[in-house]
Amino acid sequence: MINVAVCGFGNVGKCAVELVEKSRCFNLVGVFSRRKICHPLAQKTKNIGNFVGKTDVLLLCLGSCNDLHNNLHHFHGFNTVDCFDNTDDIAHHKQLLQQKGGLSVVGAGWDPGILTIARALCKTCTGGQTTLWGEGVSQGHSNALRQIDGVIDAVQITKPIENAKSLAQQGEKALHKRICYVACVSQYQKQVEKEILQISHYFQGENVEIVFCSPRDVRQIKAKTGHKGLVFGQNSLAECSFLLEMQNNAMLTAQIMLAYAKAVPQLKRDGYTGVLDVLDVPAKYL
Repeated sequence: MINVAVCGFGNVGKCAVELVEKSRCFNLVGVFSRRKICHPLAQKTKNIGNFVGKTDVLLLCLGSCNDLHNNLHHFHGFNTVDCFDNTDDIAHHKQLLQQKGGLSVVGAGWDPGILTIARALCKTCTGGQTTLWGEGVSQGHSNALRQIDGVIDAVQITKPIENAKSLAQQGEKALHKRICYVACVSQYQKQVEKEILQISHYFQGENVEIVFCSPRDVRQIKAKTGHKGLVFGQNSLAECSFLLEMQNNAMLTAQIMLAYAKAVPQLKRDGYTGVLDVLDVPAKYL
């Protein structure tokens, strides 16, 4: 039995807790959040240090834009698995986690994660690859929107532009539109819009549409939990394609995190240390 704790009780954290409680492989020892949450094992994040030595794997279900890095000082001594979603910043993320000790697996979601592996395989076969996301709700980008002062609630839909696949084959790089549905006080709208367009790695330089609407409208859009990702490439020798279509983005992310969490004790027994991404973890451990 693997003792697991969950830090963060948003969409992914709640799904992780649900899956752990149903599993025969894991024992849930704590659920940590900076907010007051309703769970019998709930603890404040600041108390997490009391569980070093009692937890085999700590699942970090925190937002990648700010929350995860702002709380890294709490995780010294833990083995961790996270779903850090900022591909452009993952090398820096790995460097930060090196300082905490223990074994860490980073970016263990569906992208980064499963599609990272698909891209590596596609490049092996064809020498290149293109990834298309959506249409679907982006968990990480939505979380980034909700970090902005003055935002009551927000959600971001990612969708490929029309004929994206054929345009990619012609060398086009701008293949997506990011539609941000934002509920905020009207007097803050101009400032919120400015800040959205300046968020690096998420919206800066992207094809972004911002729609200001009511909190009720945001809730209705957030209820759509599906998403998809397509990785493809081709050359004169081969054509490669990998499609991942999910009914529930957060639940699939949590399921993938648990697959890597299950591998952590054996990885440690076999001498793995430091920080690993999904390409560093041999498939046999899954």
